[in-house]
Amino acid sequence: MAVGALALLFVGVALADTVQPDGDIVSSGNQTSVSLGTVPPGATLTPTVRFYLTCDGKSHADSGQTVTIPFKASASSAPSGGSVSATDGSIGPAPGAWPDDVATGSGNCGSPAPAPLSSVGSDSTVTIVAPLTPGGPYTYTVAWGQSTLAPSGNNDTSSITGSVSSVTYTLSVSAPVTDTDGDGVADASDNCPTVANADQADADADGTGDACDSNAFAPALVTAGPDADGNEGATLTTAGAFSDADGNGTLAISKQSGAGTVTDNGDGTWSWSLPTTDNGFGTIVVQASDGEHTVVTDSFAWSAANVDPTGTLGNSGPVDEGSPVTVSFANQVDPSSADTSAGLHYAFDCDNGDLSGATYASSGTDSSTTCTFPDGPATEIVKARIIDKDDGYTEYTTTVVVDDVKPTVTIDSLSGSGGTACIGGNAVTLGFSWTDPAGANDVYAYDVDWGDGSANTTAASATSPVGSLTHTYAAGGPYTVQVTVNDEDPGTGGTASSSAFSFLYNVSGVLQPVNDTQAKNDPSVFKYGGTIPVKIRVTDCDGLVVPGLAPQIAVKKVSGTTPPTGLDETISSTSGADTGTTMRYSDGLYIYNLATKSLADASATYEIRITGPFATVTTQFGTRSK
Repeated sequence: MAVGALALLFVGVALADTVQPDGDIVSSGNQTSVSLGTVPPGATLTPTVRFYLTCDGKSHADSGQTVTIPFKASASSAPSGGSVSATDGSIGPAPGAWPDDVATGSGNCGSPAPAPLSSVGSDSTVTIVAPLTPGGPYTYTVAWGQSTLAPSGNNDTSSITGSVSSVTYTLSVSAPVTDTDGDGVADASDNCPTVANADQADADADGTGDACDSNAFAPALVTAGPDADGNEGATLTTAGAFSDADGNGTLAISKQSGAGTVTDNGDGTWSWSLPTTDNGFGTIVVQASDGEHTVVTDSFAWSAANVDPTGTLGNSGPVDEGSPVTVSFANQVDPSSADTSAGLHYAFDCDNGDLSGATYASSGTDSSTTCTFPDGPATEIVKARIIDKDDGYTEYTTTVVVDDVKPTVTIDSLSGSGGTACIGGNAVTLGFSWTDPAGANDVYAYDVDWGDGSANTTAASATSPVGSLTHTYAAGGPYTVQVTVNDEDPGTGGTASSSAFSFLYNVSGVLQPVNDTQAKNDPSVFKYGGTIPVKIRVTDCDGLVVPGLAPQIAVKKVSGTTPPTGLDETISSTSGADTGTTMRYSDGLYIYNLATKSLADASATYEIRITGPFATVTTQFGTRSK
């Protein structure tokens, strides 16, 4: 510490050398008054005093001799509450350059005189204890007694006599210093007086030491949240982390901007989620704050891609050609509630055409349509799209089975058919038409079967109606005309048939011996068990007998003892030439010898019915018992 300068003169009885003390060996010069400044109560100070020996006079220390300067407590003083002490000082041994005081003859130090001694010997260490009472300045006096010389010389005295040398110290005592945590830093200047922190570290320079500051460090980004990408309708997520050297409990993590929800997990980590309802994108900024320092932020991007809507495309087929088929979507799905709220749109093409120009704006809201295909059999492709408001779409095809429809044929006219006519003159005129859903898409062919075994009339290509086909029949019948129209497609064509008709011969009626009740004659009565010859004559329009026919005869009871049943009787002929119920031809007549015994009732009235290629002939007869 800085002290003043002091110069003392020891006057020796035998020696004239001078001893000078320096109260501050750091400073140059000799100091006798030194200020120690202001110190804490009870402080201990240890200034050092160095002594200088200067050769002077006729009698002085010789080479090899050492001067000892003893501390003199009786001449030293300290203020009340303080104390002072010191160690002895010494100078020497004197170097060989110091002359012997006898050898000089005159006893002088010689010329030039040797340099003063100061760097040899030992310094005196002063110990000063400050009073406990603040105040001052307080004065301390440190004194050293008469020096001694050793070893003694022949011409030297054993001691140096003279005045006592001293140094005066002054100091002031400061108010008591409190150091609660004992870290060597007074509470008044300690940035954490209750916790030992000799290094006084203060990371955020807020005047509170880190040892006492629960929020000494600013938050820091540890793990950046990755971008979050997905599809609309999905819940997007990501996560990240901040840290704080004070402990993550001081962190408050929140969303600064953007969509979704940020959750502070309480341990420095955070998570983010966004349930998307539509396609879109954005940026999220997450911040961490400890309430004192600058917030730290992290940002990431999110995007939700549009998802094309889907559905099931079907149709109501198979369908007949020319009939409408319904093509419709079902099970429509779009993960975006915004898309479904806006309403899905639909585009159709019945001819499997290009739908590339179909957009949300140009399409419709009807999820079904109808298509009509004029010709079958065929497999038709219908193409359709389901479209959302963002023009996302999925395209589908559905296969419609179109069945062929047979032409519907109608016989419009058949003039000249039926009734009595002459052989070789039985001509008819046929008119017919047809309809078909395929219309002009098909080529139509017809086939007319006249029903008499003659060659069919056909046409490989025709249009409806056909109005004047003629045909001549042989007499007889019955005949049925069938018209078939084909539409060029595989399978049987459409058909139409006329009612049965005949061209009839003339019949003379039942001849004698059976009265002709058709001529309103009374019926003939025959004995039961006898034979009744039943005869008819068949002629053409020229009156010529017509052979070669096979008229059929039947007999039915119409009255008698047993009520009639309405059923034909079982009959037989007494002629071996007759077969079953077929009449034979003989000499211009058709004859059947009816055995009355085969009839069920001996006393009854019976009706004869003869049929053939002519108008049916009927008559009645009776039977009686023998």
